[in-house]
Amino acid sequence: MAKGKSLECTLPAYSTNRKEWRQEILTRAREALNGRVKQWPIDGPFDVVLLLYFTAGKQHGKHDVDNRLKDVLDGLQGAFYEKARGKHRSPDRLIKNDSSVCRVIVEKQELPKKYKNRLDTAPGGRLLVRAYKKRRWPLEL
Repeated sequence: MAKGKSLECTLPAYSTNRKEWRQEILTRAREALNGRVKQWPIDGPFDVVLLLYFTAGKQHGKHDVDNRLKDVLDGLQGAFYEKARGKHRSPDRLIKNDSSVCRVIVEKQELPKKYKNRLDTAPGGRLLVRAYKKRRWPLEL
């Protein structure tokens, strides 16, 4: 991936209809790239930073970050078609395969206070996808 090519967008609020949530993730990611990057390198390698927002209490406690990460990566791969239809991936996908993701940082937080009175428009978090850069250990952020 060429230097400067990155994708940053807000995520939709989590929906229990995971197919729709994945579709909306891909839509928002596509919109964030629209006109900014002429050719997105679908093969990677990628570095993914994911920040998830959940309301305090039960919702924050019940979500496992690994499951939500899988949903986000599947959304970026366009993996929300039903296998019975014969289609497995959206032609608009941004990542060919999540095996091209070499590094991931995931964090969940309580929804920021500025959104607490606007739950219907509150984001579900933030997403950053950028070129993978090999780092030395201990990790250089």
